[in-house]
Amino acid sequence: MYVFLGIAVITDVLMDAITKITSRTETVKVKDLKGKTMDIQVPIWNPRVANVTLLALGAAAPEIFLCFFSTFADVESAPKDIGPMALIGSASFNLLVVTGTSIMAVT
Repeated sequence: MYVFLGIAVITDVLMDAITKITSRTETVKVKDLKGKTMDIQVPIWNPRVANVTLLALGAAAPEIFLCFFSTFADVESAPKDIGPMALIGSASFNLLVVTGTSIMAVT
């Protein structure tokens, strides 16, 4: 129960960090039609890239943590196969679904 509560807290912090990272902007100097220089704010992240990569990482963070925890919970014995295999299987499924959905949306 404590592990799931910890994962919930860590995921919440991660999602807040992702929001803060993707909302960053930088100031760029541009010239208008009359030749005056003006400063505009330009987002650093492309919103599509940020949504696909960082939010997918944020959604998979609890699963990654659980697999890491199950793999390294008992250091003295051999690690269980379920931890890394679940991570690899789930990550590949998520990658294929995200890629397939993106291709379907574009075409």
